[in-house]
Amino acid sequence: MNYIYLHGFLSGPDSKKGLFLKARFEKLGVGLHLPDLNHGNFTHITITSQLKVVSSLTHKLPGDKVLIGSSLGGYLAALSAMKFPQIRKLVLIAPAFGFIPRYLKRLTREQREEWKRKGFIKLFHYHHQEQRLLAYDIVKDAAKYQDLEIQNSQPSLLIHGLQDESVPYRESIEYASRHAGAELLLLPADHGMLDKLEIIWNYMKIFLKLEERM
Repeated sequence: MNYIYLHGFLSGPDSKKGLFLKARFEKLGVGLHLPDLNHGNFTHITITSQLKVVSSLTHKLPGDKVLIGSSLGGYLAALSAMKFPQIRKLVLIAPAFGFIPRYLKRLTREQREEWKRKGFIKLFHYHHQEQRLLAYDIVKDAAKYQDLEIQNSQPSLLIHGLQDESVPYRESIEYASRHAGAELLLLPADHGMLDKLEIIWNYMKIFLKLEERM
């Protein structure tokens, strides 16, 4: 089994959550792949370009896979799982379903219009710890997925914070209600859930049956 962690928006493969999980996997003698969904060019990322990174790694790795996605990475994991039957399980941490429409609502009307007019917006990228430009292409590309209803046959574990102000936890409740194989864990936490990593790991370990390796 191959385990793959997909980081969130404005993040990278060496995020605190990703490195924490990688260390926990390694203690069990299990590898965790941390692909860079920015593929070295954050400015021009789109939903499609990030899905291609996941697709490439899925084709490259032999056998079955488990996708673990955080925020936007959770949305990408759910989308990818509809395409690849070799993805056997999903762990979705505060999955940002319908990411772009929600993100646009966080911007003022003036910011949205300026982004569209200029073609770029400047955002603080936590992975690089500096301001980076993001092209408007991500908005235009996201329209292809806006009306796509996610249907995953794989067993899935959803973990969401009750104090999440970025992605409403009700979206995970709605997903779980439509998927018979979904388990939902709600925690008293914000979107990052960095103070709940041990709890997340313990539930994940049980769901993925990793404790059987100990």
